[in-house]
Amino acid sequence: MSVVAITGVASYFAYGLLPLLEKDPRIEKIVGIDIKPPRRTPSKLSFHKMDVRDPAIGSLFEGADTVVHLAFIVDEMKDKALSRSINLEGTRNVLSGLEGKGVRKIVYTSSIASYGAHPDNPQGLTEDSPLRPTQDCYYSVDKVDVENVFQQYREGHPDVILTIFRPCLVFGPNIQNMFSKMFESKVVPSLAGKDASVQFLHEDDLSKALHQAIVEDHPGIFNIAGRDPVPMSKLLKLSGSLSIPVPARLAKASANFLFRLGLMPFSQAWVSMQEYPITVNTARFEKEFGWAPSHSTEETFRSFLASRKKG
Repeated sequence: MSVVAITGVASYFAYGLLPLLEKDPRIEKIVGIDIKPPRRTPSKLSFHKMDVRDPAIGSLFEGADTVVHLAFIVDEMKDKALSRSINLEGTRNVLSGLEGKGVRKIVYTSSIASYGAHPDNPQGLTEDSPLRPTQDCYYSVDKVDVENVFQQYREGHPDVILTIFRPCLVFGPNIQNMFSKMFESKVVPSLAGKDASVQFLHEDDLSKALHQAIVEDHPGIFNIAGRDPVPMSKLLKLSGSLSIPVPARLAKASANFLFRLGLMPFSQAWVSMQEYPITVNTARFEKEFGWAPSHSTEETFRSFLASRKKG
């Protein structure tokens, strides 16, 4: 019987994981940490309202076998210093809080955004591909910097099992973030002359992978993504949104302006991430975990659309 501590327990990544841990007899207790309560509150969950930067967080790791670090700012904030503090300093504080607590394993969700959107990206990036963040995207930069923090921690703590997932965009019926808002819009600007292929991972497949990493030992770094990348143009067509091609430079300037006014959920950061494809190879994950994501990118997107009937 083990105790699992989860930072960012109110996140949509944790939403699908909690029921799996609740049903698993190997899990005795779930210690949930977030600044707001989760939508799901299983009986095994002990929720603690706390910022990941709070020095007292270490007290919540007493008796935990595994720590799952999901706390990370995804939806863009205007205050980039604040989001970086939560992402980077929050991670350092969590790792500092583990000292002397006997935690055996850490599971962290990074992102394929760590590879960056670049014109020379090969199709099917592997885990050994260099991490080259898209410099004007806070999310991409922070993900790389946080991974570096974990790598430094691993060097100093070789006895701790560290599993890092690099998922693509996660979608499904329960996803609610700036990306879901974009595809729910009636009109969506697209990048003129660009049509980058996209991979989606179904939320259920991510939950399954996280659960398996908790109850089994799988040290290492693993890309995880739905098969069969789909061009952005096809996704927009499936969504029923009206696509208006806009030159990249104008799209970035417009996104910045509308983001400042609160009329758009993201700035040029995410426009830049759409300029060039980031597609990953998942062979290492499939060999280590013994299965491949059950939903293709298109199937994942269709499940999301089915949950949002557009009028």
